[in-house]
Amino acid sequence: MSIGVLIIAIINISMVLFFIGMSIPLLKGQIHKNKWYGFRVGARTEEEWQLVNTYGAQRVIFWSKWLFAISALSLILYGISRITAISSAIIIAVIIVELFCGAIMPLIAVFQTAFYASDTLSGRQKNSR
Repeated sequence: MSIGVLIIAIINISMVLFFIGMSIPLLKGQIHKNKWYGFRVGARTEEEWQLVNTYGAQRVIFWSKWLFAISALSLILYGISRITAISSAIIIAVIIVELFCGAIMPLIAVFQTAFYASDTLSGRQKNSR
């Protein structure tokens, strides 16, 4: 039963490494406006693109750190469960929390970026009139 915790933790940590690896070039402003890589928003200029994608990368990295912490905690619990008897209810709870966090935390970053882009870009459009 506890092998499920191990598998999910490894998958989540792999996702964290992938998300952070994809976010670093956006955070540094190394990716220019394109149709393949970055947050798809209604940015009309390179400056708007960089502004939104830098914010998005910060949000992805922030939530990835939390996902990493939860996954590391589950790995610790997995190690403890190999030494001592932990109830199945705790293991099931950890699996549910990990699955939830693995699915929800990346979406939170995307929604935060979408709301930020909407507010920022609509404010710039009003100011440019």
